[in-house]
Amino acid sequence: MKKVISFVVLAAGLLLAVPQAKAQSAPEWADSPSDFPHHELAVGAGWITSDQFLSLAFKLGTSIVSLFSYSELESKYSQAYNIAYKYRFNKTISLGATFAHCADDAKCEFLWAENEQTKNLGTVKNTFNCFAAEMDIRYLTRKWVSLYATTGLGLTFASRKVTPTPNTADTNPDHNYDVRKSSFTYFNFQATPIGVKVGHPNFGGFAELGFGYKGLFNIGVYGRF
Repeated sequence: MKKVISFVVLAAGLLLAVPQAKAQSAPEWADSPSDFPHHELAVGAGWITSDQFLSLAFKLGTSIVSLFSYSELESKYSQAYNIAYKYRFNKTISLGATFAHCADDAKCEFLWAENEQTKNLGTVKNTFNCFAAEMDIRYLTRKWVSLYATTGLGLTFASRKVTPTPNTADTNPDHNYDVRKSSFTYFNFQATPIGVKVGHPNFGGFAELGFGYKGLFNIGVYGRF
């Protein structure tokens, strides 16, 4: 709860930090402030996220702590699907919010200590949902292309589900085949020093290079109105 309250206070402070300008600064290609599209909606997909790095570290740590009686194999990672809304205050600064989702799953193997030949297979699934406040800073704006950097800070709500496959040949009552669920929350971030948007002033595509909840690489499309 403390993390949620801290995030809400942080997001509110960020949105209040940059007041709305009395006279909007129009980009070089705009004839008047009325030509300036202030609202932007973007959807994208990213690869190699901070959440996936955390998931990999957890898998390795769990195997080591259990002395390798538990391991995860054949991991599969999804893209980080994300949707963002930004309000463009002026030629340089946009503020808004982003939601990002990614997941990974794997086969897991249990090895009972008293009989190293008794193995049990199951599945494990990790899910990550991130809500974040973001700021874009443009350092080049032209009619058909813009270069920018993005910073974001938010909370990731993660869940983990381990589903053992019951072994009918195992009669030991101490062996637990129940589904195991857990959840946790942590701060997350996005740091994107290089982003490029290409297209019509009201719609187009983008590509970003950075690290965080959107991944090392993030591509997608946007629309402005």
